[in-house]
Amino acid sequence: MNLNFLNFKNSNIASFSYPVTLPISNNFKLGFYINQDGNQIGFNLNGINKGYLFSFDRKIEKISILPRADIEVPIGATVVGQNVTGTLITDSKDITLAYPLGSRDICGNII
Repeated sequence: MNLNFLNFKNSNIASFSYPVTLPISNNFKLGFYINQDGNQIGFNLNGINKGYLFSFDRKIEKISILPRADIEVPIGATVVGQNVTGTLITDSKDITLAYPLGSRDICGNII
């Protein structure tokens, strides 16, 4: 899995790769968290905190989330023909991954 971050204000780009094996389990979880005090975005993969991946020069005022999947699947793999779906969760009461102390959801609620 590749994660790419782009700051549109100054064109800073950061890319990170994490191995993910197919087929992906039904409980696969990917989470991001924003530290507004430290101007950083962190990442959680299946309950494992990967830490902060990207920093900004000031507080985030607007954010876009653009999910995209580019998957190289070998011919004859068991995942061919299967559907992959995802859900964007922004409500703190529905967030189940563990995040660093003081993390907040997109509305500012502590998670």
